[in-house]
Amino acid sequence: MHRPGDREIRVLELLPRIQAVQIQCEIRVVSLDGDEHFEALSYVWGDRTQERQITISGHRFQVTHNLYAALSRLRQSTMKRTIWIDQLCINQTDNDERARQVAMMRDIYTKCSCCVIWLGEVDDTFDIKDAAEVFAFIRIAGETTTFRNINLPVLFEDSEHGRRVRMAFKAFSMYGNPWWSRIWTIQEAIVPRSATIIWGPLSLPRDLVLRAAHTLRGDRMHSLFPQEFCIKRVKHTPLLRRLLYPVHGFHHSKYEDGALDLLMRWRHRDATDVRDKVYALLGLVPSYVLPSAIGCSYDISASTLFEHVTLDLIRDERGLRPLLGSTEMPHVTPGLATWAIDFACTNWVEKRQLKWWTHSHRYKEFSADGGNKVTFSTSACGKALALTGLYVDDVRYVGSVYTLSDRDAIDTQAVLKVIDSAWLLLQQARSSQALHQNYINGHTWQTAFQRTMIGDLIMEEFPIERADDNIAELYESLLDTLRSQSKNITDEHTNQGANPNHEVQDVETHHEHYLGLQAEQLNAFVPRNILYESLRGMIPNHVFFITKAGYIGIGPPSTQPGDQVWIFYGGQVPFVMRMADSTRSADEHRDLHLVGDAYVHGVMDGEVARDGQAAQTVWIS
Repeated sequence: MHRPGDREIRVLELLPRIQAVQIQCEIRVVSLDGDEHFEALSYVWGDRTQERQITISGHRFQVTHNLYAALSRLRQSTMKRTIWIDQLCINQTDNDERARQVAMMRDIYTKCSCCVIWLGEVDDTFDIKDAAEVFAFIRIAGETTTFRNINLPVLFEDSEHGRRVRMAFKAFSMYGNPWWSRIWTIQEAIVPRSATIIWGPLSLPRDLVLRAAHTLRGDRMHSLFPQEFCIKRVKHTPLLRRLLYPVHGFHHSKYEDGALDLLMRWRHRDATDVRDKVYALLGLVPSYVLPSAIGCSYDISASTLFEHVTLDLIRDERGLRPLLGSTEMPHVTPGLATWAIDFACTNWVEKRQLKWWTHSHRYKEFSADGGNKVTFSTSACGKALALTGLYVDDVRYVGSVYTLSDRDAIDTQAVLKVIDSAWLLLQQARSSQALHQNYINGHTWQTAFQRTMIGDLIMEEFPIERADDNIAELYESLLDTLRSQSKNITDEHTNQGANPNHEVQDVETHHEHYLGLQAEQLNAFVPRNILYESLRGMIPNHVFFITKAGYIGIGPPSTQPGDQVWIFYGGQVPFVMRMADSTRSADEHRDLHLVGDAYVHGVMDGEVARDGQAAQTVWIS
């Protein structure tokens, strides 16, 4: 197969049915800078164990079952169709060609006349009419620009037909259809000027789906749809989120995200080659931002790529916000430095989206570094990162951890148990350490503790404002409400044998700010308290700790006694660090591992930086 030159690609001529019963194609090389008219296919390769045979320029080729189905649907009756398909137009066994072609992916999808988004054949577990009702629902939402007194869509009906349509919606959307889980499909959905979604025999313009996601937003729908529609929209939020989350993400990625947020937004997506977790998104950022990845080399290790890209992000951010992503999830890439983001990690996007967003939004509200700019260097091998910073203290006591998965509702009893045990730990520490009457910064211990539990911020989806010393009444009111809620749920579970989490799920929905809903339209099981979002963002999957000098904070769940708290120049929050070699003495050249970012009361606004303490340079590996 002739190798394309610079700025050249292969395109496939899909021959019409009239010329052959079997799928037959021709292949040729064209210039991306010419006027060639071609479409591009966005799809999932699928299982290679059930391959089918096609003919290309007289030669037999094996293709995946999903691609064969796409070609069968796309083949026209009498006209040939020119289309670019990665599986057939790139020599996948030639790493050099693969790298050069991948580097042109943005140009390919920008240049194509239309992107065909193939979602596969409709699942045979439900009727094609049910799938058609899914598209009908999207058309209703996407075509609505002014208030419409519409009939309730079948998707929202409390009927057997409605149940089947909801099954079809699950099969169409995220976690039901593999197209929504692959990293490459993000760029392919965003970049093309025109795109059509095809699901079996059904089709829908991409832009209609984008408009539907916009009208279904909580802050928009009340002005566009009847009350019954809006109430049902809220009821089926978990189902609709399977479509709304990724589609809203497309909008953010196209118009708002910088490189760091873009990479973190989509890290839950899958890739056969984990290096593609970076390469697949390069077309959405300027080429100068990630110079280490621009060559799309498949000859370097994943760990080397991720380390180089993390350094690129630190430079682009001019700060240490990327370190928040480094410890969001446990590393799975062998040999990766603790300070590097492991893009190979994936997680389930459900009730709580990536932890990244909460930490990132909070990070921007503080200035622990006192405004000192980031300075860094790396070792010759690139594995060790040198940062300048200020040592705060060693961790002495660590509380209990409430571990919560992304798919589970918050257990109120578990939250209260963590808070109560943290307060008890603080009282014990004050007795045994003979700590000062008041906290280090002059606050009472109660005030310091309350503000630590909420991370010193009043949160919704984004921070609203910093907390102050007047939160005591709100804080105690929230805890009283949660204790009452916990008791009611326990009583209901005992009396009715119900799922003890089902009311908590209603509370979760009640507090989802982005829906913009009035409380009376939901099951307002718990009266609204402005500290609720703050508390639920700080307690699960974090740990309360106390340092030797009496600082209190909340940090990564893996924090241990003996860990150190540091503030690095360019870091707006403190970081918990761990000695890489515990046998070294404290005054030796420091070699540390990153544990994660933290909130430490009394150091978040540059207090340590203003103390005049001498800065130190440490190596993080």
